[in-house]
Amino acid sequence: MKEIQFDFENIGGLHHCYCIPATSFAGYSLNYLTKRVVLNSVDPTVVVSIPMYADGTYSFTENHGRDAAGDYWQPTVDGIIPKGSLENASLLEELERGEWVVLAVDSNGSVRVCGDADTPLTFSTNTTTGSATSALNGISFSFSGKLGHPSYVVDFDMDDLS
Repeated sequence: MKEIQFDFENIGGLHHCYCIPATSFAGYSLNYLTKRVVLNSVDPTVVVSIPMYADGTYSFTENHGRDAAGDYWQPTVDGIIPKGSLENASLLEELERGEWVVLAVDSNGSVRVCGDADTPLTFSTNTTTGSATSALNGISFSFSGKLGHPSYVVDFDMDDLS
């Protein structure tokens, strides 16, 4: 009998996002010894790092569906970049105009690779100053796409991007 295993040391949310230009993505492969998906090497000079702003501001969701063409998965990585600033303007424009493979690192340390070179994610934003002093002034963002496979949990040492 096959059985789903539970890890009860479980916390929600995302901890970090690493965005790799789809044109620079080297792919992933299956390690036949460990039966795990391994991310191929990544050039850290092309990666855009987005750290988590505050607890409850980052999330990963992936909806599964089926249509006439078969199964598909729609991953979404959402977050908030606080306070619009001149320092981030050109990088945000680069994200908005590009196509991305996103490494979503959750609060448990699991790394999901969302998208690939053939089916990358796109980045969209919604900027607001808020309507009151106590409201959040910032940029809500979302990476999303439609894939022919689910996002894979991968073996990857995040220190390789430092």
